[in-house]
Amino acid sequence: MPDQTIAGRSVAELNDAFAGGSLTPLDALESTIARIAARDDTHRAVYVIDADEARESARRSGERWRSGAALGPLDGIPVTIKENTAKAGLPQSYGTAAREPVIATENSPVVDRLQEAGAVVVASTSMPDFSGLGSGVSSRHGIARNAWNPAWNTGGSSSGAAVAAALGYAPVNIGTDIGGSIRIPAAMNAAFGFKPSYGRVPINDTYLGRCAGPITRTVRDAAHTMALIARPDSRDHTSLPDESVGWADL
Repeated sequence: MPDQTIAGRSVAELNDAFAGGSLTPLDALESTIARIAARDDTHRAVYVIDADEARESARRSGERWRSGAALGPLDGIPVTIKENTAKAGLPQSYGTAAREPVIATENSPVVDRLQEAGAVVVASTSMPDFSGLGSGVSSRHGIARNAWNPAWNTGGSSSGAAVAAALGYAPVNIGTDIGGSIRIPAAMNAAFGFKPSYGRVPINDTYLGRCAGPITRTVRDAAHTMALIARPDSRDHTSLPDESVGWADL
């Protein structure tokens, strides 16, 4: 399956392909992995690929689509997460060589919501040291390179997430933002990203002002994602009460 299978396709387009049988979630996943392999030696957007678990998740999603029991618009959709967003079993280095990576033992609420919706979490994405730079310079990952020109800055600190969105690695890419860490790299890579209200998307590494949110190629893909991840969670003491927002009513 060529790597162009999902590059540039929206969540809705992949849903139609899954429902019609012209494409399976496993096809989409393998396309994502192939595209990362082809591009990421240059762009350095990805930290760790979780291939085995992602393939199993994609197979289960394919069974649901074939039986007409898809869980919703993100079922089978490839997703990446910024490496400071914990996924059990994956290392977190916070972008720095100054500390040894720690293997996460519990999912972030964001990852739980995505997996409950059937999304296929493919990889964690790179970030600068401790999210402290407005660029993709990391002492652990090297320098993330802009999707449009490797000589250009990616912006930061959700550098890898924005590059992954722009290069078509995955339709949905989760970043975090305090003072522009989603908005800056999204803008500098011509992707869509915004900072949700503080507490709207629960996280498990709460820090004053830090919010998680999607970086995507389309506004509608971000809306589909927010409809699932913007739910309260008791693990985050800043988590806001549920609110009826028609995220996908565009």
